[in-house]
Amino acid sequence: MQGKTAVPTTEKYTGEGRETFFCVFSKKEVHFGKRIIMNIDRNALFRLTDIRVVLRNVVGDK
Repeated sequence: MQGKTAVPTTEKYTGEGRETFFCVFSKKEVHFGKRIIMNIDRNALFRLTDIRVVLRNVVGDK
């Protein structure tokens, strides 16, 4: 795993407090990372984004 950040969040409808985790994995680590997360929370939501696309939006495509 390249990096991780926990952000305190609140459920919109229930008001329940939670933590949202942002993790950076290499392509080779994605499957391994998903297995770890699913062992912790079977209802976890995954959103995969290619970091090169994110960086292009921030830095600009040259």
